[in-house]
Amino acid sequence: METTDVLVIGGGPAGAAAAITLARGGVRCAVLEGSPAPAWKIGETLAPEARQILAALGVWDKFQADGHLPSPGNVSLWGGDEPVEKNFIFNPHGNAWQLDRAKFEAMLLAAAGSAGARVERGVAAQAIRRVADGVGGWEVAAADGKIFRAAWLVDASGRASAVARQHGVARAALDKLVAVHAVVPAPESDTDARTLIEARPGGWWYFARVPGARRVFAFLTDADLLPDERQWRTAEWFWRQAEETNLIRTVLSGWSATSPARSSGPERAGTSRSTSDAPKLTSAQSARLATVYGDGWLAVGDAAQSFDPLSGEGLFHALFSGERAAQALFENFSGRVDALADYAGLSASLWERFLRQRAAAYSAETRWPDTPFWQRRLATATSPVQAAGPNASR
Repeated sequence: METTDVLVIGGGPAGAAAAITLARGGVRCAVLEGSPAPAWKIGETLAPEARQILAALGVWDKFQADGHLPSPGNVSLWGGDEPVEKNFIFNPHGNAWQLDRAKFEAMLLAAAGSAGARVERGVAAQAIRRVADGVGGWEVAAADGKIFRAAWLVDASGRASAVARQHGVARAALDKLVAVHAVVPAPESDTDARTLIEARPGGWWYFARVPGARRVFAFLTDADLLPDERQWRTAEWFWRQAEETNLIRTVLSGWSATSPARSSGPERAGTSRSTSDAPKLTSAQSARLATVYGDGWLAVGDAAQSFDPLSGEGLFHALFSGERAAQALFENFSGRVDALADYAGLSASLWERFLRQRAAAYSAETRWPDTPFWQRRLATATSPVQAAGPNASR
């Protein structure tokens, strides 16, 4: 049996940030990450404000050396027919970044290990139970048969909220938002590192360049508004929807007809495509736990609360919450009884801020008030905040 003071369930950005902070502070901690190796995943934008957190974690120099792509701003077609640009030149923290997520997460976990945390890759938590033997704490059985014993758990399991939900904590969602997405090679001529965002009757799109001369295309809509699975899972359906946009279609028009993003139009209906070209589906719900901490545990990142990708702040909040949760644990260990309550209060204030931004952004788009997607957003956009497009928060 392996014993530690704090066991972090999940090795994504939030879990790694918590582990780095705890280990550097002298707390024995371990991280269980079910994936044996980092892999690409959607969610590639890092807000400029994250620079401060990366510096505090001691990884800013390594981050800069890893080849992530600086992004100077966004262009959105939202609430009207003219594109609106937001430039980060006026942001005191500098530009945003488009990440190689696999490299980014590998770097953070390596930093946790260097700080003294025990990092277990390819080890997924399978069963979590309270220990009632007079000593207390938790016992976690891993899928490979290992047993871990810890006084505290940090739930960094992402939207699954595995620790919290296993112990009866409800997770409430605001919507059914999903991202249907694909990553394709971009031509050498495509050097624009800005993110393009475009509202459409059935949802909205974003289009971003990432390291490795690739482009991410993502269509955000509600799960129940997608057509039959046999349709939306095809590359033909996905690229047909992309061709119906305005801002993104203009960029695509300059791509070669042999590009993966240009080879499935109606005029090339007979083109053969491999199954690897089919789009993927990822949950993008805005949701949060009823409470972000309990007896012997606390939640961080998406496990605590997940934000609409329109905000562009998901990764920033993951890092921020991981660091702040670890600081709250330090204070709790030192005897400050309200430290975890303060962490919960901070989480609640960030959620309220997000709700105001979400309401403002969605209420700015009024061109399709009778379509289900926008009816739902306008119905929940009750914030008195002045309407502003997605560039206000992304």
